[in-house]
Amino acid sequence: MVQKTQWHRIAHTGRRVLLTLASTGLLVSITGAGRPPAVSNLVAHGPNGPQKPGTTLTYTATANGNGGTVEYQWWEEFPSGWKMVQNYSPNNTFTIADAPAGSYPVVVYALDANQIAAGDWAQAQYQQFIANVASTVTLQGPFTPLPTKTPQPLSAPVNADVVTQHSITFTAHAQNLLNPVYQFWYETPSGHWVGTNYSTQNTFTLTPTQSGLYRVVVYAKDPSAPNNATFAVWSSTLTGQAVAQTTGSPVPLSQLPSSVASVAPQPEVNALPPAPYVNIYSVSQNGQEISPTNPMQANVPVIIKANPLTENLNSNEMSAAVSTSSLGTSYPQKSVLFWVKASPTAPWALLPATLGTDQATWLAPPGSEWAIAATVVWTAPLSPNITTSTQLLTDYTGPMVLGGQQIVTTSSWDRTRADLQGFVPRGYPVSSMHQGPLQYLVLKPYGGQYATEEVWTDGMRYITSAQSAREVFGHLGLPASSVSGTSTITQANSSLSSTIVNQVVAVAQQDLQTYLNNPLKAAWQLPPAVSQADLVALIADQHATPFGTWRYSDAIAIQPSVTIPTTVSHLSQTVTAHVSAQQNAQGLWTITVPFQVSSQGAQYVNGKIQAPSTFPTIPGAITLQQVPFVGGPNGVAWTVDQFVY
Repeated sequence: MVQKTQWHRIAHTGRRVLLTLASTGLLVSITGAGRPPAVSNLVAHGPNGPQKPGTTLTYTATANGNGGTVEYQWWEEFPSGWKMVQNYSPNNTFTIADAPAGSYPVVVYALDANQIAAGDWAQAQYQQFIANVASTVTLQGPFTPLPTKTPQPLSAPVNADVVTQHSITFTAHAQNLLNPVYQFWYETPSGHWVGTNYSTQNTFTLTPTQSGLYRVVVYAKDPSAPNNATFAVWSSTLTGQAVAQTTGSPVPLSQLPSSVASVAPQPEVNALPPAPYVNIYSVSQNGQEISPTNPMQANVPVIIKANPLTENLNSNEMSAAVSTSSLGTSYPQKSVLFWVKASPTAPWALLPATLGTDQATWLAPPGSEWAIAATVVWTAPLSPNITTSTQLLTDYTGPMVLGGQQIVTTSSWDRTRADLQGFVPRGYPVSSMHQGPLQYLVLKPYGGQYATEEVWTDGMRYITSAQSAREVFGHLGLPASSVSGTSTITQANSSLSSTIVNQVVAVAQQDLQTYLNNPLKAAWQLPPAVSQADLVALIADQHATPFGTWRYSDAIAIQPSVTIPTTVSHLSQTVTAHVSAQQNAQGLWTITVPFQVSSQGAQYVNGKIQAPSTFPTIPGAITLQQVPFVGGPNGVAWTVDQFVY
């Protein structure tokens, strides 16, 4: 970057006039008459650029006096301005001992003694240094930080998305610089770098115009420093993916053909299913996840991403079975459809989306209460010409089968974001191989990734069966899972309806079958205030699960009460739980279900997998709480309040 050199008068004392170079801030001296220089070939050595705190900064200068005595003058810039720290003398060194964090601009001038006597200040030669001791600049924005020592193009996964034609803002913060100035650079998807001029403005607004990868970096320096990287510090590069906003409006359910309406979201009684067949793992605006501290902004594009599963070994929420004969093919095709509710009372509407990308864009509604759903749809192989969900409506005439769903609402999504912030740092980080939230991970019952103790739920093989995938996978001829003693719940409160009891049983079975194989997933379902003791106990259970051990069939017997010894729960004291059902002033229920569970499956014993194998009967208790939920029957659903086993 080239700047015109401008000179400004700042002081006049006797024969000397002190001037500053506007582009660098350097102090120099001139006189009215120019003479051939008596000093030449000034060469100075000393530290430039990044330095560690406590470093001693030593500068040494040499020059050719052409027969005369060379003298040196040293200047240093402070927050208050430039100060002469050593006047002209034969001393050709200058030292700053044990320099603390900060920026140290230093300039050395050289003149012959005769020139000094004559006041020939303009003939001085000079050289500048800037040592940045622990000087840094950070860049914050909606993109993913990718640490790098040089702002070069990077090849790394990108997790943040923004939408083209919508502005995003980046903010820079410099430390240990003198009145820092900033220069922002960004690279477009076509590989073209664009930069700003240095200024005191520490924010930068970018409006992506192309789809693709963008990179942003910021430089910071002292105002007096030359405009090059040697005298500046720079941030890590932030990288983000810009996607084109999908055109078209959501299609209301009432305007969809019956075949598509049949695969719309169904009322969900479990507000936080522990292992759904499709996971909505990202809801973001301008590259930032929607959360309690970053609520959805109206009329700003929202990018929704889902992780579809082919088989789920943990959940009986929906059957993983898809009858190939009903689809007329042995090779069914899986697609993800995205649905939205702009308000609690609004009908479901289908979002236009490119099939196969597993993401969609939605222009956020004005209200604060919304719902988003993803459904897995199985069809016969689609025509190559069918690329969007709206084309699927008009161009596909074959049968469709609903293979699974997940519904998230304002409150349930905020809950998972809060849990993620509070739970993961406390006890169980994500695996090193897959940097994903825990609610999207399960434990495999067979080798491979077991050492990490958690793997993605996707990538498991497809099975066509009338039974749940969980039971079929064992190929052990085991009976289907069952629940007995439901009348025990009914007897707990005469006001309980059969609908409520059936919902409680369904959610309890769904959650328990997941927890038995992945105890730690219970921690994710529990409220953020789950005690550290509970968390440690669940971690201990998870670690105690041997390789190859997996429960495929569970017989859950609901009890009036159970006593859970410490040998089972790993808690510090024995717990006794009684069946109970209480209704609050809003008509919402909290129900505790004690149980005994007997399981069959495969166990790893003495270095071998025994299958089929019967597990010891264990006692436990689960407390479910009814909460408002847009995607639930009549606007309510169930969450786990407490779980002990």
